[in-house]
Amino acid sequence: GVGADAGRACVRTADGVVLQERSRVGSLHGLEGAVESVESQALRDGGPREVSSGAANAIAYPLRGTNGSSDVVGVVSIGRTGRPFTPGDRDLLSYFAGQAARSIENVQLHETAARESITDDLTGLSNRRAFDDALTSEIERSKRYGDGVGLVILDLDSPRLDTAGALAALQKEHAGLEVIGFFSHVDVEKARRAQA
Repeated sequence: GVGADAGRACVRTADGVVLQERSRVGSLHGLEGAVESVESQALRDGGPREVSSGAANAIAYPLRGTNGSSDVVGVVSIGRTGRPFTPGDRDLLSYFAGQAARSIENVQLHETAARESITDDLTGLSNRRAFDDALTSEIERSKRYGDGVGLVILDLDSPRLDTAGALAALQKEHAGLEVIGFFSHVDVEKARRAQA
């Protein structure tokens, strides 16, 4: 290993601005300033960076997606006190950073696939699979607590069934999408709390 006192991996949040710590090993006590500084430099410049501040030494490598993109998705950094990093330490950390980038990208792809599997592409609303999962969950909750289950089904698709002409169909489809858009903004949790 590289003989570091501590290390961490951070990724950018979905907005690409905030850096979120995903994993940490060891204690950054006494290394915080050096680690934060080197991470900022690596993210800003897009390349590996090293900082020495007093007895604290830190090195950071940006994490890039493996899809050929030059976007920096995060950073992996390590720190130690007392001695600077060697070229061998840098090479090993570079290898680990590449492995971490692939792992993070795989997790992000899995999360995206899971989200898209229960969401309609056009409206952003939950799809049939999400409905089935939610209904099953509510029925189980009902059985567990002895409560009833209510279900209201609205046919929001009817506006597209017009046969009077293309213009009327287009107008009705637009109206149907407005209705769907309205229902996509309903706060279900707030409605549930109001009902209780």
